[in-house]
Amino acid sequence: MAEGKDSVLQILEWIWRGVQIFAVLVAGVWTYQTFVWTEGPLLAQNVRLNSHLRAATPATGGCQRAFQVNLENTGKSELNVVKVVTVAYRFELQREPDKFARLIDIDWIRANGTAEWTKVFPDPKYQPDPENKDEDKAKKAKWSPFLGPLRTTETYNHSFDMLLRYEPEAWIYVETEVYVEGSNQPKVGGAWDRVCGQWRPPVDPTDRLSVEIGAGAGMPAFVPASFSADWSG
Repeated sequence: MAEGKDSVLQILEWIWRGVQIFAVLVAGVWTYQTFVWTEGPLLAQNVRLNSHLRAATPATGGCQRAFQVNLENTGKSELNVVKVVTVAYRFELQREPDKFARLIDIDWIRANGTAEWTKVFPDPKYQPDPENKDEDKAKKAKWSPFLGPLRTTETYNHSFDMLLRYEPEAWIYVETEVYVEGSNQPKVGGAWDRVCGQWRPPVDPTDRLSVEIGAGAGMPAFVPASFSADWSG
């Protein structure tokens, strides 16, 4: 009788061990799905970079425009922005008569356009020189846009304001590269449009060139184009 009871207890013990092993396996699968598939990507660097060109406003000899950049930390880890490079290119784009469409190729713009200005944060020109003790550090930048920690769900906005000369055939492409600590590749956003968009200089009836330029105001509207994306890694 005692032997039978011992056998039952042994079987129950095996069953209990099996239940424990099964519970450990289930917990392991849940942990893997939760933290590797769900939480893991959120703990990586997740950045949303949006950019666009604002509408032009009249200015002497041309127009004023702003390139707006919005940087948002969409992950669950704090990010540290270490460098930002923004470049504005001037280029000319003509429709090809024998083709229905022509690609506005960003690589072509970078290779063939003219880089009108470049702004780097931090800008070396305005950083204190540690070896120059007589330097007036009050005139040097103590703070730069974008740079530093960006906490989770935090958004940083910055506007690059430009004065542009009106040229009927000219287009502008502005691009920003954001470098985040720990990432091998920058986060990139850009936008392009005609230099002054749909704005045209006032028509002077005594000036034939002004009349020709002003006539372009009746052309179909062109919406400024941009590219933005969510980056993870």
